[in-house]
Amino acid sequence: MQNFPSPVRCSQVLIMAGGSGSRLWPVSRTAKPKQFYDLLGTGRTMLQHTYDRALSFCGGAEQIRVITQARWGDLVREQLPDLPHDHLLLEPIRKQSATATYYGLLSLTDHGSSDPVVILPCDHYVTDQERFIATLNQAIAHAMERQWIQVIGVKPTRPEPNYGYVQYVPDSETETDAYKIKTFTAHPTPELANTFYRSGDFAWYTGIKVGSVQAFMDLYRRWMPDLVDAFAELEKTQDRSRWPAMAEKIFPRCESASFREGILDKAEGLRLQLGDFGWGDLTYWAEIYREHEKDYFGNAVNGSQVALFDAHNNMIHITGQRIALIDGLENFIVSDSPDGILVCPRDKEAELRQRLAVLRRQQNEKAVQDKTSRNS
Repeated sequence: MQNFPSPVRCSQVLIMAGGSGSRLWPVSRTAKPKQFYDLLGTGRTMLQHTYDRALSFCGGAEQIRVITQARWGDLVREQLPDLPHDHLLLEPIRKQSATATYYGLLSLTDHGSSDPVVILPCDHYVTDQERFIATLNQAIAHAMERQWIQVIGVKPTRPEPNYGYVQYVPDSETETDAYKIKTFTAHPTPELANTFYRSGDFAWYTGIKVGSVQAFMDLYRRWMPDLVDAFAELEKTQDRSRWPAMAEKIFPRCESASFREGILDKAEGLRLQLGDFGWGDLTYWAEIYREHEKDYFGNAVNGSQVALFDAHNNMIHITGQRIALIDGLENFIVSDSPDGILVCPRDKEAELRQRLAVLRRQQNEKAVQDKTSRNS
């Protein structure tokens, strides 16, 4: 059995909660995306689970910051009432994770640039909390000792094309589960995902990153200098109450890129920390079905008033107090929202994005036709 180091307290945590989760239509929408829903029927939303996870390895709510879009600020405050008011950082417009992460890191600079920070996406699930904390402890210890960035990865359990992958090679400088990173690949084809899975030298990229504030800042100065320059005035401003108004002028000037695209794909000297803690990313209905508790007939059901008859292996998500009766259905996804309904075979989910694009185009065309009719 592997020996883990003694617990290391993480000084700061950044929770990234700005994604739109469009693949989980019709539940996850612009007004309220997936991180604000209880998708697994546990009584806690994905954001709340991530917050709970952060509390388990940091000193308390005062060490956690949440970054989200301005339109969802009230949802965060409602679901995380213990989060200090000024620890909620709002993006005036979405510019993806590179800009959001940098904004979050700037809010930590007054705590000491040598302090460790853990960056957590908010739409993951973890089934083995103890091993998760042990993996983080090890990653923090290595990152602070070597002054590098540790990316957390997990060994694939299947050839999953919906996840990102990181290729790694042994590191002669360490005798642990830390490896040198060779390449990143986002959302490979099913064939390529199968190749990665069979090769044995690829891990799922979790998006969890560990390092000192200074180490992250050095990467931004090296690989995204324009972004650093855009925030230069804000960084020098001691009065934090002015930051939101300044951010409204800064964000439109920033490049729209993920942290992987802006930093990880370019940087050298990164390390991968391998872990095994029952990780998954709730991005697709298939993933929710896989992890959701199921009845005797293989149905995963979210909804307070759902009656099933002769139904097998379905993913059912019914919102609010709506009553649903489902009879004779097998291997389907059934989901609703106040203004949308999805009924789709589970093996057709990969085609949903194309179907939704057609639906939105039809809606736009109808809106134009209705406007033209009214104005004629």
